[in-house]
Amino acid sequence: LARARAASGGLRRRACPVGPALARIVGALKRLPEGESLRWEIAVPENLAFPGDEGDLTEILGNLLDNARKWAHRRIRVSGGAEGGEHRLVLEDDGPGMSEAAIAGIARGRRWDETRPGTGFGIAIARDLAEAVGARMRLSRSELGGLRVEMRWPVPAA
Repeated sequence: LARARAASGGLRRRACPVGPALARIVGALKRLPEGESLRWEIAVPENLAFPGDEGDLTEILGNLLDNARKWAHRRIRVSGGAEGGEHRLVLEDDGPGMSEAAIAGIARGRRWDETRPGTGFGIAIARDLAEAVGARMRLSRSELGGLRVEMRWPVPAA
């Protein structure tokens, strides 16, 4: 359903600023268990714009950051910028991370750990929404130790 909703935007889709949506989500997550004790490092330029609507962006960021909140030990880092005609948004945590096999399973929509609350489909939903608006998502191990999620998309037309 999320993919169908995002794809239905068609020609009426406008770029959505990342900063305000990110600030709202981080503010809400800081008030949840495990969220208040984490160090949230946010470095996203004002001109970073996502090619989907605000609802899609909120769902993507909410899923990814809530996942980071659940697994991080002390630190979550969100950075972004423009590079080579593309916008880039990177979310990282210092949690236990995932093996390459687990990352591959997540990419196929598998739940890799059932010890934490949730459906386990948040990353898959975020990926589907991102792809529906032309963004690419790559999962890897962060230099912080946990998961690194990188999204890239063409710089939206003004």
